[in-house]
Amino acid sequence: MRTRSWPGAGLVVLVACTEPNPYLAAQLEDAGTEPSSGTTGADSTGGPGPGSGSTTEAGSGEPRGCEQAGMQCIEAAPDGWEGPFAWREALLELSGVVCLAPWDRPLTEAFTDIMAPAAECDCECGPLVGASCGGATMSYYLGSGCMGPSLSPFALEPGCNDATSPWPIEGSFAYSPPTVVDGACMAQPTEIIEEPRFLSRHLACGATLSAVDCGAGRLCAERPEDPYAPRWCVWHEGDLACPEGSAYLEPRRLYRGIDDHRDCQTCECPVPPGPCPGNSLQLANSADCMGTSAGSVPAGGCSEGLGSLDVAAVSHAPGTLPADECTPSVVTPIGTAVGSEPVTFCCSG
Repeated sequence: MRTRSWPGAGLVVLVACTEPNPYLAAQLEDAGTEPSSGTTGADSTGGPGPGSGSTTEAGSGEPRGCEQAGMQCIEAAPDGWEGPFAWREALLELSGVVCLAPWDRPLTEAFTDIMAPAAECDCECGPLVGASCGGATMSYYLGSGCMGPSLSPFALEPGCNDATSPWPIEGSFAYSPPTVVDGACMAQPTEIIEEPRFLSRHLACGATLSAVDCGAGRLCAERPEDPYAPRWCVWHEGDLACPEGSAYLEPRRLYRGIDDHRDCQTCECPVPPGPCPGNSLQLANSADCMGTSAGSVPAGGCSEGLGSLDVAAVSHAPGTLPADECTPSVVTPIGTAVGSEPVTFCCSG
């Protein structure tokens, strides 16, 4: 089974590693900024952010400056995590989906909802080549019904086979016909595997947040509104649990790439089993297989001679190779496409 790796943005070219997503790169270029791993805790100019210079109203647990600006103090990203950010989700096929003010700094993106139909599989066989009908034998039993003592199996040649001494008519005869030996049919598999793709795109959009007036470990931020999800989030590369004891405890697993394990079962063309069609074994009273017949023996069966004369010879027809040649195996699709290069988003309630 082959494993394919596809870039997360649905690129047509297969690469060993996920390529940078063109949507995010274009947005960063338009914004005139370099990619950022997180949201800063201070104004991008180095000065104080929204609500700076205000004082806390007596008896109030919320800074008056942040509140008056219509914003809220939120928890900064825990150690090792990036953010906080606003989360925008949209169908990947939609164009013009970007980070909007005030959450207008594209930080990272990831994807969900894989579209990967099962593989289309078929199997056919080429002609049978290099095969032949193998040898055949006859066994003679002293008793009827192919029971009791027997003589060594007699190897049969095509045509008339005479005995060194006649087989007494009181005995019985068993026939092992020739079967198809050697040869092979070339398997001709058909596999159609559609390129997998994500359906949903998720943008982590940052803003310039200020720590002024909010106290240690907190930042002043606007509550995200449509088209953003109404919550704040942080993110981390990999498949992680959300940071314990933080405000960001609602997890969502997203991905940047796709590992494609879809395939078809192996197409096989076994050589047809069983005897070669058209074989036969006739018993004769004369050494040249001419004259009166003493009966016949079915393939794989047992017969007693006819008449009162001993059997002096047998006439053997080995048959021919089967006309239907090889029968292709039934193949079905296997495997699935799964997300790779995970990213974990953890959000507030």
